[in-house]
Order: sequence, then C-alpha cells, then structure tokens
Amino acid sequence: MARRRPPSVRPLQNIQRVSTDLKKSASAGSRGSASPRALALSIGGIFGFCSLLGCDLDSYRAPQMFEANSAADRLPKEQVHFTSANAEPVSPQADDFNAYALNSDTATQSERRAPHPALPKRTSHSRFDPNDPRPPLLYIETNDSTLAGVPIGLFADQTFLMGSDGKIRFLENATIRRQAVLQERFQPMDRNDLAMELRAEFGKQYTVKQESPYLIVSQPYQAVAWAKRFRSIVHSFRLYCTTHGIETRPIEFPLTAIIFGTHAEFLRYAHQESANLPPNCVGYYSQKSNRIVLFESPIGDNSETIATICHEATHQLAFNSGLHQRLASTPLWLVEGFATMFESPGLAGLTTKEGGSRWPDSRKHDWKALAKNPSSISQLLDSLIRNDSKFESNPMESYCVSWAMVAYLSQRRSKEFTEYLQFNAKMPPYQDYSASDRLRDFRTLFGNDPKLITKSLIQFIDGLQ
Repeated sequence: MARRRPPSVRPLQNIQRVSTDLKKSASAGSRGSASPRALALSIGGIFGFCSLLGCDLDSYRAPQMFEANSAADRLPKEQVHFTSANAEPVSPQADDFNAYALNSDTATQSERRAPHPALPKRTSHSRFDPNDPRPPLLYIETNDSTLAGVPIGLFADQTFLMGSDGKIRFLENATIRRQAVLQERFQPMDRNDLAMELRAEFGKQYTVKQESPYLIVSQPYQAVAWAKRFRSIVHSFRLYCTTHGIETRPIEFPLTAIIFGTHAEFLRYAHQESANLPPNCVGYYSQKSNRIVLFESPIGDNSETIATICHEATHQLAFNSGLHQRLASTPLWLVEGFATMFESPGLAGLTTKEGGSRWPDSRKHDWKALAKNPSSISQLLDSLIRNDSKFESNPMESYCVSWAMVAYLSQRRSKEFTEYLQFNAKMPPYQDYSASDRLRDFRTLFGNDPKLITKSLIQFIDGLQ
C-alpha cells in the first residue's frame, strides 16, 4: 500500500537538502586559489575549461592531470537538492525508508537497467591539437566496467570522472586496473545517443521526449504535457536572467528529467541511486547525476506539484547555465532561495492567471509568523550568511528567509545581487568557504547593518501581491 500523507500536513513546508558536499578539501585554502589537497577541474563551461586548477590542458602536459597528488578525506557519495512535503524537520530512518522503497507493492516494477559506459565510437589517431580548449578523454578499466570521461577530481583514494552524459562517477582507485589518456577530446553526448541510452535504461513503459534542452522520461500519455511545463520554465528562467542582466552560458549537456508514474517507483530509483531522502519527498535534483527526478501526482497539477517542478527544474538550469557551480561550496541560502523564488506562480510561468502572484504558496504562512518578530529574521539571516547549519536544524524558516532574501535582493539590489551571484558562480570546486569569508563577501556588496537589511526586506515582502 502506498504511504499517504497525513491530512494535517501542509505542502512543501520542509524543503531541505541532504548531504551538502560531494567533496570537501581537507585544508581551508584561501578563496580563489587551488586547494593543495586535490587537482580539480571546474565543471563550468565544458568547452571553455577556463578554470582548470593546477595544470594546463595541452598536448604536452595533459598526462600530468591524471596523476593523483594528495590524500583525501572520506567522501559523501551524493549531493542532492530535494523537495519534501513533510511539515516537520525529521531525520530519515534509513531502514524504514529502504524497506518501503524496496517492498512497496503500489506500482509495477519498470524494466530499467543501468547503461554501460563504453569508449567513444570514434577515436582520433592524430596528435593533440594545442588550440583545442577541450581536455582529452581518460580511459579507465575497473574490475567490472570500462569508462571514458574527463577527470574533475583526482585524490589518493578516488577519481571523479565526468562522462559525456554529464554524470559524475566516483571510482575507488584500488579498483582501477588500467587507464590511459586518449587522443579523443571530451564533448557532451549527442542528444539522440543519450535518448537511446535512456530508453534502454527505463524500458518500454516510459517514453523519452526531446524538448530542448531537455530529454524527458515519462509515461507516454503524459509526455506532451511535461514538455509544455518544462518549456514554460525554461522561458521564464531565461527571461528572468535577461531582465536582470545575469550572464548565462550555453547549456552543453542535454538535461535529463525523469518523471516516474508512481511514488513507489520514485522511491526505488532514489534508493538505487543512494539518494537518502526524507519521508514524503516529492522530487530532487542530483548534482552527481545532473538529473531531476519527480513522480506523477495522483491528483494532477495541484500547487504542490507545480512548485516541485519549478524548484527542481530551476536547480538544474542554474547549475547548467553557470549561475551555480557543481561541486563548489556555494552558500545554500543563495542556491535554495533562488530555486524557491521560481515556485511563485507569477515567476514560474505555469499559471493560467494574468499577473500571477510572486508569493510561493508554501511560504505565506511561515513568513507571516516570522515577520511578527523582526529580530528573529535578523538572527536567522546572519546565521545563513555565515554557514548552512540552519537548514538542518530549522529548515522551514531557513527556506522562507532564503527565498525572501533572494527575492528582495534581485528586485531592490539587482546590480549587487547579480555581481554576488556571478562571484559565487566562479568559485572553484572542492574549496572550503569559511564563515568569515562568506560574511565578508556579503557585507562588501550589501552592507553590514542587519537591522536595516531586515527592515527593507520585510517592507518588500509585505508589499508583494
């Protein structure tokens, strides 16, 4: 039987993020410099590769990038942004969650099988072209597979390899039997080839519809409707960035969106992907796989479903358009506040009403409670600027204030907000971002008077329609 949400639960009250780091540097190096603990490649701008840390990618030095040069910390395997409809800040019980995910009898088991990465079909035998900015491919044989991709993190115990589908794979170095630098240069997978892989992975029960920049995996009878939703979100996202002068880069990887037919299938997939989600999770974006994963709501396009689509799609677009950097320590209030802002009907473009509200439905109740005590907003804001801990201890209010801050700054301090957003987008991966540095950078652009910021923030939000 499917687990039902308690009727007292309000939708989208507890939006959280699990496992905040794919990799944290063991040393806190200074902002803007390469960490001495890892050789890392920025994922921003696959064809540009202008943020390579530690080496140049040319025909003579390319092999050097494949030499592990440091010890590494223990690694959390996934970084996930997710949307939950649970009203309480709970910690998931792994055993109960896994039992439910594996044993639920509410849906037919889909015939999915994981795609088997292989060498590129075409390999050039010519010398490296030093004028080609793309890095060479690294070919790796492990105990049970063969892969080819570009290394984006090299550590003493692990290799992070990004494939042409945009997925990041974590390989234990002890399992690697052979590796070699190829003459072939890295390039994102062809959209048609990736569509074929997705069809093989998810079986005949699902269809794969192309709606640039997306490949949408859904039940056949829902494909057109989902394509329309994502088309509207992309239009709204691009219009927002253009209006506010926010620079974006071309989306290089096809964006995969998976919409399962049932909640049970959604849970099984999340479990197989090691995405430790809380109870009542309704969707997530994974930085590791670069996929958003949702499921069909049994009651159709209610406000919760729309908000989930918009939130997770915004995460994916922001990380692939250069607004955020995968594997970097971007302040969580900025990442989640930006995505929550697009939950509002007026901004998301998924409303039939003219001049839709700029209020995300899930935030009205929380904001009204918070606004009664401005000092609590100032304290929470100060904490969020310094670190992400409040998202664990007080998620509902943290998301609410993060949304309010991003909405206010982008409208009333647009120039400074754009500069702040693009400043964080250039942050190198794997590098710590200390509380003092976060506070300094925020105050440099927005001032150091929390009471004044809070007063302006409350006035702005209270004036929203």
